[in-house]
Amino acid sequence: MSTIESMINNKTNQNAPIKHTHTAEDITGAEIYGKSAYDVYKDFTVSQGNGPLSEEDWLKSLKGERGPPGKDGKNGKDGVDGIPGKDGLPGMNDKSAYKIYAENVWRNPND
Repeated sequence: MSTIESMINNKTNQNAPIKHTHTAEDITGAEIYGKSAYDVYKDFTVSQGNGPLSEEDWLKSLKGERGPPGKDGKNGKDGVDGIPGKDGLPGMNDKSAYKIYAENVWRNPND
């Protein structure tokens, strides 16, 4: 039995949090594609003869208590180092990139 069938058969209490493990199924006989999760919840709750929670209260009901910290994961395998590349060509002693920029782009307005 799916979660939705279980909810329908058990006449879920409107104040009980709904587990959201279902897929986009047609809960109430109405098309649900394009609806927000809150709209689907409201349709389901009304179909059960209950008044829905406000959106704010519904959102609060979705968050459970904080669980215990998880266990640390296993260390991954060390990757293989790549081989060193070839050395580049020797550079020239000349102007720095900033010096070239300053001579060609930046102009002192007082000059």
